[in-house]
Amino acid sequence: MPILAAQNNKAQQIERGAQQPYNRSSSNNTSRTKPLPQDGLTGLRQHWKTDIMSGFIVFLIALPLSLGIAMAYVLSSTFVFRQPFKRRSALRFPFVYVAQFLVSFVLLKVAVECIGLPEWLALGFA
Repeated sequence: MPILAAQNNKAQQIERGAQQPYNRSSSNNTSRTKPLPQDGLTGLRQHWKTDIMSGFIVFLIALPLSLGIAMAYVLSSTFVFRQPFKRRSALRFPFVYVAQFLVSFVLLKVAVECIGLPEWLALGFA
């Protein structure tokens, strides 16, 4: 009988908790916000290690992407189109990748949100 009473008390506590609105400003909330970093040289002096690390990470991401686009241009102009290298075509070549990305993004967005295609299947087509 004591087990049944304990279960009954637990159920009553759950019901009372569901009836009370959720209060975000409870006294047990101990999260603190960090102050924003300062601008200029003082902010650079304070956070130079994280700034260098984030710049290096961006470099590690951008380098293979840009080398891949450059290599695609060289291979395409040499083997596919059999055209000599031109500065104008080299500068226009990355915009083809940007256009391709935008078209793919819009098509995937339409497929998932409008048509209802599952995300895992849409990512398979990407």
